[in-house]
Amino acid sequence: VVNSRFGVNYSCLLNEHRIKEAQHMLTDKRYADKKVEDISTMVGFANRQSFYAAFFKYVGIAPNSYRKQYAEGGMKKK
Repeated sequence: VVNSRFGVNYSCLLNEHRIKEAQHMLTDKRYADKKVEDISTMVGFANRQSFYAAFFKYVGIAPNSYRKQYAEGGMKKK
């Protein structure tokens, strides 16, 4: 069903939603004191490497860079 409806497998769809939530958390002032690794765990990734790989795949930059660019005003939330 997921493949026919969304054109991706379940794992990719789940990761995409996790990354969107991570993007929100990385830019939300309520989570400013959280490390990127903490956020990756909070959104459901088992390890740092898989989170960084998925984040880079969907966003195009590393999570730390995303947070820094957003804080400097150089990046807009999607």
